[in-house]
Amino acid sequence: MNAFNYPLYKVCKERHTMSVEITSVVGSKETGKKLQQLIAQCQSFAWASAWITPNKTFEAAIKAKAKLESIVIGTHMYITDPLCLQMCIDIPQAKVLLPDSGPLFHPKLYAFRHEKKVTIYVGSANCTKAGLNKNIEAGVFLNGDHLDPNLLSFFTFIQEQAARAREINDPLIESYTANKKLKQDALEELDNFTWVKKPRLTASTSLHSDLNRTEWEQFVQLVSEDHSKDMRLEVLAKARQLFAGGRTFREFTVTEQQCVTGLLQPTELDGVDWGYFGQMSAHGRFNKVLRAHASLLSQALDKIPLVGPVKRRHYEAFAEVFQRIPTARATWIGFGTRLLAIKRPDYFVCICNPNKRQLADVFATSFSTFSLDNYWDRVVAPMQLMPWWQEEMPSEGVEQQLWMGRAAMLDAICYDPAMR
Repeated sequence: MNAFNYPLYKVCKERHTMSVEITSVVGSKETGKKLQQLIAQCQSFAWASAWITPNKTFEAAIKAKAKLESIVIGTHMYITDPLCLQMCIDIPQAKVLLPDSGPLFHPKLYAFRHEKKVTIYVGSANCTKAGLNKNIEAGVFLNGDHLDPNLLSFFTFIQEQAARAREINDPLIESYTANKKLKQDALEELDNFTWVKKPRLTASTSLHSDLNRTEWEQFVQLVSEDHSKDMRLEVLAKARQLFAGGRTFREFTVTEQQCVTGLLQPTELDGVDWGYFGQMSAHGRFNKVLRAHASLLSQALDKIPLVGPVKRRHYEAFAEVFQRIPTARATWIGFGTRLLAIKRPDYFVCICNPNKRQLADVFATSFSTFSLDNYWDRVVAPMQLMPWWQEEMPSEGVEQQLWMGRAAMLDAICYDPAMR
């Protein structure tokens, strides 16, 4: 056991002088095992934990509910598992503090009464599977007289929290479960971390702005320097109308499918030049792919929501279906990102020969190694950290149209016609 026993020391409060033994513990598994032993040995116990998820220590506490004085469960940040609340539904000593109950409820406190002694754990370990099994945790067990006012203050604290907490019942569990599900995407993304990388601004590139520090007004100015801005926005507007019409890609006409995929030849139709954002007509094999596998392309595009946030899982689902095409490879970065940029130009930019070198400079990566496997991590995730991308949608006008296509419009900034 990764623990250290310290000599007895004296605690003075309100003229009481009592000895307390301190045992430090710096391992999560060791903490869990010790808590289970104390549940079996104690006369009664009271807990307060910021979060609870299923684990052996919590199961032991539920089995010993006859000894339970009170347990207060926090739910801030929606980490607590609804299953644990369900396990407490017939235990009146169990109470819950909901996310809207005030300041963050964050204690990790486990208090046990013995005949003449009390034992307190206070530290970093929540009553979760991770907190009592695999996390890096540290805390102390305090052992002392059952009349020690300092140790008894921990029981008082738990009682005070229980007094302001709610009873656990079916309506509460149903509501908490629904709210947690709504927040699930955000919870999953808390484990992700994306670095802001310094772009390569060299003499060989025409890009002289660090898009990591570019605010919306400057972004608008950069895009406006491209003479094709209006036509680009027209392409995105027409594409938006196509997808918003209620038909799937497989239900589009052949001409409409060619417009979306960038395979229309000639590229202009009814005054709209569909060659922007990655013209794919020079790649003969993609015409064959469209004819043979329009259904798979449609299934892939269906994985990307038309409105609302686009998450990594949506992109990964798209890539998985897209690469079911028999001849498809992760290096089909141009064709794949063309489809993405046309459906959701607020999240995706097409990577093609005329822009890939400058985009690589923007995102401080290698243009020769772009692939569908690394596109989200190298382009989409870091782009979402940029101030211009995080800007709230303007209320009206051309800027609103630009905002709805802001990711795809990176092509206007990074396009090098000499590389076409």
